Amino acid sequence: MKPTSEYEGLRLQVYRDPVGIPTVGYGHNLTAPGSKEALQTLGVDHDAILRGAAKLTPTQATRLYHMDLAKAKAAATQLIPNLEQLHPKVQSALIDMAFNLGGGKLATFRNFLGQIKRGDYLEAARNVLKTKYARQVGRRAVDVSNAIASADSRTIG
Repeated sequence: MKPTSEYEGLRLQVYRDPVGIPTVGYGHNLTAPGSKEALQTLGVDHDAILRGAAKLTPTQATRLYHMDLAKAKAAATQLIPNLEQLHPKVQSALIDMAFNLGGGKLATFRNFLGQIKRGDYLEAARNVLKTKYARQVGRRAVDVSNAIASADSRTIG
């Protein structure tokens, strides 16, 4: 699976993501809780970025990405407390989903998360492709599904 940053791409000025959310850097949601504070820690004026009157430097975008990635890992760990004991491909897939969706939205994937917790990776991989998320992100969801399925003991052999 590609790193999350490759799926997101880099844009130093505000843009609207596929569902219309104002975004900057490597997929940083400017309307997410804590966004203003995260940008402030980088010395960036959130409101100026949001208005399109300012842009990030590549270094600021990279630092913001690492903050967002840490937040996604924490969200995934909250949903799957033994995350670090799971297969590395499953960890990556869950962290990528938490990054892309946010922890709150990922939490609504109850059947999927239950399948992950039970180690039923093949069924989880199938189910993720049946979601609105998959229709919105296309190839990325296929990559997530393939990463999860490849960790199933029935496919490793």
